Amino acid sequence: MDPLEPSSFNLQTTKIASGRRYQYCDQVPMDYKHGETPVMLLVHGFPELWYNWRYQIGPWVHRGWRVVAPNMLGYGETDKPEDIALYTPLSIAADLAGLLDALDIKKPVIVVSHDWGSADAWAFSERYTERTRMMISYVIHDLISGSMKPDLKDVFCLIDPLVYRSHISQP
Repeated sequence: MDPLEPSSFNLQTTKIASGRRYQYCDQVPMDYKHGETPVMLLVHGFPELWYNWRYQIGPWVHRGWRVVAPNMLGYGETDKPEDIALYTPLSIAADLAGLLDALDIKKPVIVVSHDWGSADAWAFSERYTERTRMMISYVIHDLISGSMKPDLKDVFCLIDPLVYRSHISQP
């Protein structure tokens, strides 16, 4: 895997149980054993692709991990449905579970998320606790659950890394 050469990665496309098509990078170590090798699920943010994980994938694979990094719904060659209800964190969490099912990954995974992918990863980790070994999130905190339900405009003003998304969402 050469981080500067996308074609050196194993990109696949599959249809999950919901009928949606997902594109994903699926890298396995040399000594891969189905059902035994630990799995890391990488969830990208906005506006990114699986390729944003290119520098992290190789080192984890070389340490014996299978790494799955999907293009999230609406990105790359993954489906782009018009129904905005399909883009909620809970809906995308179900899609992530569907992707793991399509790949026959039964053991709990480590979910690593970045930026706005963190909302989807938190939803996955909360809804599918039996499928989550660990959750690692950076750049954004849990906006899905818990006692704090902030107004997103307030969050945008308080957290500098999010300001760009607020800015570009303005007409």
